Amino acid sequence: MLEIDQNLTDDFLCPICGKEYDSGAQLKRHLMGHIAPKFRCPECGKEYRANNRMQEHIQSVHRGRNFHCTYPGCEKVYQNSSSLRDHILVHQKVFRYTCEICERGFRHRNQFEGHMNRHYRIRPYECAVCGKKYTNGGDLTNHLKLCGKERTELCNICQKMFKSKQNLKNHKRIVHKLGDSFLCSVCGQAFYAKKALSDHLEKNHGEEQQSCLP
Repeated sequence: MLEIDQNLTDDFLCPICGKEYDSGAQLKRHLMGHIAPKFRCPECGKEYRANNRMQEHIQSVHRGRNFHCTYPGCEKVYQNSSSLRDHILVHQKVFRYTCEICERGFRHRNQFEGHMNRHYRIRPYECAVCGKKYTNGGDLTNHLKLCGKERTELCNICQKMFKSKQNLKNHKRIVHKLGDSFLCSVCGQAFYAKKALSDHLEKNHGEEQQSCLP
């Protein structure tokens, strides 16, 4: 059986798979994954460290069970109870990270870091194809899906070309005012792009409203 060395080096490298961590505590938790008993799903063979996580997987994936948010006006549905618990923290305004500049709260570190990058106008995520930079990894990931792709979607109104059907749809909604608009559930203001509504909710009504976007 593998034993976890209590005197971990400053490198915090896993001796089994080579994965690197920021602290000894993180490395210890990771090492437990190598030695903890595995629970295998009888339906698909996926393995879990804990039996309750495996049972949740079976119920949500193979039995069609869903976990619904019970807060009034929220219709969010999740595949497991842990995701639902994380979502409920938003309603309860429980945040792990708080911005010292604007006092906004965040549940996840990557959200917090992306927010701080916007404050300081830092764009550390760069596209290796075209060099365009972003404040967070999520925006870069979305960009990479289309970067270098040919424009094949034609607007039948102005003949402008787009790289995806979604971009064309957004163009028609914003420029030509076609299609459904996005209404703010707090103040009723209408927006022609989901991103514009998301930015509005973030700026004016707090992050907790964003999680309930359709």
